[in-house]
Amino acid sequence: MTAILRFIGIMNAAIWLGGSVYFSFVAGKMPFSAEMQTLLGPESFPYYSGAIAQVGLASYFNFHLFCGVVALLHLTVDWLYQGRRNRLLVIGVVVAIFIATLLGAFVFQPKMKLLHKQKYAPNYTQVARDAAAKSFKRWHAVSMTLNLLILGGLVVHTMQMTRPPEIARFVRTPPVQFRS
Repeated sequence: MTAILRFIGIMNAAIWLGGSVYFSFVAGKMPFSAEMQTLLGPESFPYYSGAIAQVGLASYFNFHLFCGVVALLHLTVDWLYQGRRNRLLVIGVVVAIFIATLLGAFVFQPKMKLLHKQKYAPNYTQVARDAAAKSFKRWHAVSMTLNLLILGGLVVHTMQMTRPPEIARFVRTPPVQFRS
């Protein structure tokens, strides 16, 4: 049972870190690439590429929430089954990542989605669109900083999950009983 628990923890951490790195540094940049600009055309590119990124971001947060729930369940079962009470760092990191993901999914993303629409809305004045664009840049900068902190937390979590299990240094053996 302990081998299965360890395998689940390591696989979840690896998939979570790998998926996050891929989205942050590869897939997240695709909507803004030169190929996408050619595909969408110069007049449609800024709005639709941002809308595509918003859709991808929603999936990214769902991915984080799923992996976070698996990690929290894994750590809970690990704690109950094996009695590992000294994993406060791992639990703290996973809880912090989960809270940051909840903030991103339910605070940052809806606000950025609204600002993105306002930034390109034809029925808004140019002053209102410029204000929305400026606000969007600030929210985006905070969101990207939060994402980098989450990636750092995921590196710590993955390192903690792949550490070999602790072995007791001094093990008491029961006294040998001889039959008479």
